[in-house]
Amino acid sequence: MRTWTLCALGLMVLAGCAADAGSSSTTGGGTGGSHADAGGSGGSTGGSGGGTAGTGGQVSWPDGGAGTGGSAGSTGGSAGSTGGSAGSTGGSAGSTGGSAGSDGGSSGSGGSPPPACPSGNGDYCGSAQNPAASDLQTLYTCSNGTWTVKKKCSGSCIVDHCGTCPSGDGLYCGSDGVGGDPKTLYQCTGGTLTAVQVCPGSCTTMPAGTNDSCGSCPSGNGAYCGNDGLGLDANTLYNCQNGVVTVKEQCSNGCLVAPPGTPDSCYSGGSTGCPSGDGLYCGSDGVGGDPDTLYQCSGGTLTQIQHCANGCVTASAGQSDYCQNSCSGTANAALQWEASQLSCCSADWSDWCLKFVYQAYSAAGMNISLIAAPSAKDALHQVENAGKLTYNENPPCGAILFWDATSCNGGWGHVVIANGDGTVSTSGWPGYAGSTHATISWLDTMECTSAKGWFMP
Repeated sequence: MRTWTLCALGLMVLAGCAADAGSSSTTGGGTGGSHADAGGSGGSTGGSGGGTAGTGGQVSWPDGGAGTGGSAGSTGGSAGSTGGSAGSTGGSAGSTGGSAGSDGGSSGSGGSPPPACPSGNGDYCGSAQNPAASDLQTLYTCSNGTWTVKKKCSGSCIVDHCGTCPSGDGLYCGSDGVGGDPKTLYQCTGGTLTAVQVCPGSCTTMPAGTNDSCGSCPSGNGAYCGNDGLGLDANTLYNCQNGVVTVKEQCSNGCLVAPPGTPDSCYSGGSTGCPSGDGLYCGSDGVGGDPDTLYQCSGGTLTQIQHCANGCVTASAGQSDYCQNSCSGTANAALQWEASQLSCCSADWSDWCLKFVYQAYSAAGMNISLIAAPSAKDALHQVENAGKLTYNENPPCGAILFWDATSCNGGWGHVVIANGDGTVSTSGWPGYAGSTHATISWLDTMECTSAKGWFMP
């Protein structure tokens, strides 16, 4: 971070059910004999054996395994004891028979019950995840979890429908009898569907025998990058004719989106980097774009900034290119004065940003009293209090653009004149000589804040 020297008009410092259980065993033996001279008869036989084994769980799909069978029921109760001994009054009663056998086997563990069909009874295309219906080219019928083959598709099975071409091979909207997405245009060949494009709007169904289409092209017939309103591959150039899209060219270095009404194109400028480092480039300045379009080149990747209505100006190597402005005469004169000062005497204006802007307009014949203030931040507040500040970073040519005070500009703020193309003319500071075309985004970084707003004098 540089140290402030003179900052009165300054710039920045830097910058889851169980199966049923087995049934219970029968009750044990009966009661012993009645009393008699001879002893009572023996008790009856013990209880019968236990119940049968429990049943195992059923196999389920997709998430249940086979259930394990229940264990066998336990052995029945023991036999009743011998009757009582003889006596004068007869033996005592025999004891009670054996106890009842225990309950049957335990329940089976594990598996799920038969599944319902995924979306209710009906037809489904095969699925690799469904062991009962796994052939991807077969149409199955599911009824309460039971799967049967309905039809072997000659082509593809899509959206639970055998793919067929209703009116022969050709282009079909997904809703036109082919079982696809209604907003997608498909090529149907021999019953096999291939998506051609997702329509920007709706897909238009035509009479039988006529290809369906996406209706129209985003900006009329012509060449389009896939991401330019088509919803297709961004690195492919397509030809759009009356809503029908075909591949024109694969762009090995990327596809350049042009302004509406201008055909898009493949980037032909190599992929090793930007000719003079990251910055703003006219399409003709070694980047293979449209000559009248200004691009941001970063690490070899181009992004369109704007179409230059009056042409794109190529600057010296190391300096950003820019759009030829369409300023008023006064704004042009102010910008030209600043350019002349930066060319001969940039050191004289180091840290004097507000004075630089004020003097530029004075030289062009306009004295702007609203910005007469001790510093850029004070001028900003005067303009803001007067209700004349527009709060965005898209100033037109000739507009005066402000940054508020931050620690990166010593608390003084910063002010510049806009070129109307995303760049500005700015005075410098120690170690930086200023520029006639510094980008607003770069200054945002250096000022540690976004520009507050602008006003047109």
